[in-house]
Amino acid sequence: MATNKNDDSGLPDDDRRGGDAQRRQPTASPEFKKYIDLMSRERKMGFDERVAAVSEVFGWLDRLRYLTSPSDREVTIYSPRFDKTVKAVTFSSNNYLGLANHPHIAERARKAIDDWGTGLAITPLLGGRTRLHVEAEQRIAALKGTEDAVLFSSGFAANLGIMTSLARGRDKDFIIADQNSHTSVQDGLRMSGAAHAFFAHNDVDDLASLLAEHRGRGKNVYVAVEGVYSMRGDLAPLDVIAPLCKQHGAILVIDEAHSSGVLGRRGHGAAEHFGIEGQIDLTMGTCSKALGAVGGFVAATKPIIDLIRSLSTSYVFSASLTPLQVACILGALDVLEKEPERVAALHRNVSQCVAQLKDIGIDVPTSSGIISVPVPKHLDVDQIRKSFFDRGLIIGVATWPAVGVGEELLRISMMATHTDDDVRALVRVMDEVVVHG
Repeated sequence: MATNKNDDSGLPDDDRRGGDAQRRQPTASPEFKKYIDLMSRERKMGFDERVAAVSEVFGWLDRLRYLTSPSDREVTIYSPRFDKTVKAVTFSSNNYLGLANHPHIAERARKAIDDWGTGLAITPLLGGRTRLHVEAEQRIAALKGTEDAVLFSSGFAANLGIMTSLARGRDKDFIIADQNSHTSVQDGLRMSGAAHAFFAHNDVDDLASLLAEHRGRGKNVYVAVEGVYSMRGDLAPLDVIAPLCKQHGAILVIDEAHSSGVLGRRGHGAAEHFGIEGQIDLTMGTCSKALGAVGGFVAATKPIIDLIRSLSTSYVFSASLTPLQVACILGALDVLEKEPERVAALHRNVSQCVAQLKDIGIDVPTSSGIISVPVPKHLDVDQIRKSFFDRGLIIGVATWPAVGVGEELLRISMMATHTDDDVRALVRVMDEVVVHG
């Protein structure tokens, strides 16, 4: 059954935060248990108590570590928690195609500073667009096979902009979203004021039930899903969802933050991967992952894009992306077009890693750049993170509230620039620390 079918007020805290915080906890250090306890209670605390409690655990989480080198497959990173600097191969970056340091993109950025300076200091509709912005929007539209596109300051802002500009209230609009939707979608739902519900993750029958229930009620119906879900790396079954939305007259919105530049032979995204180009009503994406830049976008028909430009507060009242940032986006699109071997290399690395993990007893097939490995209940997630770090590898560790307690994940982000030795090292440490830990 769908979660919160009649959810008019918003997703409850436990669901929004990845699940019930009181589920059976895995083996964990006292610090991690304290963190879980804090996060389950922090909204009920007074201001002073909340500030003191969060400050106490923040350093332990190692959230203040910082790079002392450019972001690449190999980085140098300083950890205040462990008070040391380590050179490590990273499997936690969303720099899927390895474009963050590409020389062509860097050259375009340098030229943009020479031509345009460091910023525009104005919002888009008041003169904060240059010919670079126009070119980037046209090229993103071409990438997604749509009439038009609009650039936002971030992917988060783009999702807020979609929800708040398209939906105008609970009497006129109804939005159905996957229960694993990104926080930016969930925040946008609340801000939109529209009635909304969530269907069980990737459960097409559940979605069909909600669509049938609300068909013919005189409301605009929107369906929001993601090309690749950011924690587990699984794909929405768009080849089934797209025709289902068309059958019920629903408007399909897809978040391609983790699928643009990753899925499809040319890296054009989920529609290319599933062979359903032209069947997506609105496509949202980010430039901060596979494109190695910053910013977000929405691609759709020109009338829809005009509406978003006019009514989206996160667009109308935010300063424009700087020409420097837009030049980086254009440079990344150049590389995506001229170096298709990068997409092929990413796919090869993913396949190689999945196959080698299967050889050691970890079966986690995926078509995306994200390989998620469930943490065994008897292992301490914090110790796993430290063990990888001590061996010169950085991996993502997804804990509550991103996922439910007891559902912790080792989130491996693959890059086109990872070498065969990198993959073998990752699998070897996974065998030592996770399989035989």
